[in-house]
Amino acid sequence: VKMCNWCYQVIDYCNFNRETVHIALSYLDRFLSTKSGRPYLQDAALFQLATITTLYMAIKLFEPIGLEVRLVSVLSRDCYTEKQVTDMEMKIFIALGWRMHMIPTPLAFVEHLIALLPASVNGPTRKRLTDIARHQTELSVIDYYFTKHQINSSIIAVSAILNGMDSGGRNNASTFWYRPYLCKLREVLGCDLEMQQVNQVRAKLWRALTQCAGEDQRVATLLGPSRHYCMMDQKIGSISPGCVSRRSVYTQSACNDTK
Repeated sequence: VKMCNWCYQVIDYCNFNRETVHIALSYLDRFLSTKSGRPYLQDAALFQLATITTLYMAIKLFEPIGLEVRLVSVLSRDCYTEKQVTDMEMKIFIALGWRMHMIPTPLAFVEHLIALLPASVNGPTRKRLTDIARHQTELSVIDYYFTKHQINSSIIAVSAILNGMDSGGRNNASTFWYRPYLCKLREVLGCDLEMQQVNQVRAKLWRALTQCAGEDQRVATLLGPSRHYCMMDQKIGSISPGCVSRRSVYTQSACNDTK
């Protein structure tokens, strides 16, 4: 968690895209799962070097400007030399077979799924929903649960969006677009939005988000009072009555009714 937070601090300081952290940690996870990377799980200093290097690599590959190796060394408070970073970079390249293509991140899926919102949904609603979902995708990077259980980026994204929709409440006229949008998500993703994995991921993300709201006023303001009445239990299906996950909204027959 500390190294993940450090990565976000570097990205924010350099005004880079925060999604780059997810790419960097994806490289790190892939490297650690190889034979060459396993020893780095047993040594804190080596793990730190690998994390710093994957961030350096992700920035170099996906940001408009890269970081000089010397600056990377300085950011590590000179714990690692330039040569150590470049040697580590080559070791990661070789371990990953030079396959550095970017697997779509949860945030990438969020942006594509948000684009499917009906045209009638106004700008502020779109922005709020995007911001809440984005914050959850960033929290998922910190939580090892999502790596351990190999949760697909698309599942994280749709779960974050559903939580964002719930946080706004359903008992007002502005939510008339909910049902057709949910059916559109179901059609595009080809999965049941009520399935066990989605409910588990939603609960995990929601607890992380509400905990963050208790520590960060900006997140608390974004969620508003809804965070007090839309809490979700980890138990499958135990979603609060005010949430969009009622089975009637998700079933195929409900979608057919809207056509």
